[in-house]
Formats: sequence, C-alpha cells, structure tokens
Amino acid sequence: MLILGLLLGAQTGCSPTTTPPEVKGSFEDAQKLYDQGHSDQAKLLLESLRVKKPADVKIHALLGRIYKEEGDTDLAIVELEGVVNLDPENDNAYATLARLYQDKGLFDQALASALQARKLDPTGASVYNILGSVYFDKGDYDSAVTNYEKALTLKQDSAWVNNNLGLVYIQMKKWPEAQAHLKEAIKDDPDNAVAHNNMGVVLGEQGEYDKALKEFQTAHDLDPDYDKATQNIKDTEKIIERMKKKQAAQLKGQPH
Repeated sequence: MLILGLLLGAQTGCSPTTTPPEVKGSFEDAQKLYDQGHSDQAKLLLESLRVKKPADVKIHALLGRIYKEEGDTDLAIVELEGVVNLDPENDNAYATLARLYQDKGLFDQALASALQARKLDPTGASVYNILGSVYFDKGDYDSAVTNYEKALTLKQDSAWVNNNLGLVYIQMKKWPEAQAHLKEAIKDDPDNAVAHNNMGVVLGEQGEYDKALKEFQTAHDLDPDYDKATQNIKDTEKIIERMKKKQAAQLKGQPH
C-alpha cells in the first residue's frame, strides 16, 4: 500500500478561566508586538486585556491566531468561538473554526462552521477548499469534488486544490482523473513534493512502477524529510525487484 500525501499540541498559556498576570498596554501594542514577531509578549498582553475587555472581538481574534500558530488547538477554538458569538457575521472566524474543528477530528462541527462561512461569503474561494477537505474527511467524495472544483473556478491556489482533487479521485479509484489533476498541480508548482508523491501513487496503482519510482524520488529530493515519499521509494523498489526476479524466472524456464 503506497502512502498518500495528505494535507491540513499540548496546551500552553492561560486558559480563559484563569486570571493571567496583569500586563500594561493596549491592543494596538499587542498587535505591534505580534507583527514584529514577539508572539509570546503579545499573547501575555492580550490575555491580560481579555480580562478587562471580554467583549472585544479583536482581542479574541488575535489570541486565537496566536494559539493556532502555537498548536494550541483547544485554546484557539475557545477564542474563535468567542469571536463568532460576539460577531456572528465574521466569515473568516467561521472558516478558521472549521479548520480547527477538522484538526480535532470534529468533522460535523467543521462542516457546520464551513457552511456558515460560505453562507456569509459565497464568493470566497478558500471556504470551498475547506469544504472540500471536510467532505473528504467525512468520506463524501462527490461533495468534496464539487467544492474543490468551485474553488478552482474562484482562483483558489490551483496547485493545492488540484492536488486535493487528485487525492479524492485516488480514493474513488478514478486514476485518469487523479492523474490529470496531479499533472496540473505539478505544472503549477513543480516543487510541490506532496503532488509528486501522490502522482507516484497513481502511477503505481496503474502498474507503472518505474515512473512511480521517479515521482517518489523527486518528492524525496524536494523534501528529504518527507517520510511518506521515503517509504514509497522502498516499497516500490521491492515491487520492481520482485517483478524482475519473476521475469528472470519465466525467461529461464522458456525452451531454447
């Protein structure tokens, strides 16, 4: 079984129910610290400001972004839920929540948030990519295709959307369609290791092991730490070696 390249932490900081130490400053100061790359200092100031201004959407939104970047998914969800409770028309917050729920494996909540984001902004390309990803995780491949294709028409990052469409068609065992989208992904982004790996999977499933091996090797060259490509190289080399031995045995048994 060749391994697909799929797209996509311990809690730190103060939870919303814990009173943080008071830090002097304004939201603008926190935003400036964040913009300058001082996320830790910005987080401390924002956690202090949140106690004083619990209904300030900007504070919750920026804290949620920082927690998300730090990998604190649970805390990020709390902050983004605060944002949509305070600002029900915030489509970006719903879209971000969808990704966070998805990361936690909460696919029903992810879908509900993504659908709300689409309702608020039906012309936003990224939300269709999110919907495609959520439907993929839920095993609804037809809906995933529909939303990914919509993302393409709205000019969403075509390399990744085509890669994702390729993944869906791989799951559906529609090899020509998968190959066509992965070809487009590689054309748009030749350095996309994930797309090369997935192209290798498609070629391998069609018995084109030499071509598959080249794709896996390209993926590995682009990203030497890409474990899926490394494992696929080993597995494909074993398949090719077995085929060579089988062919040699068959030739040996032929009459002269």
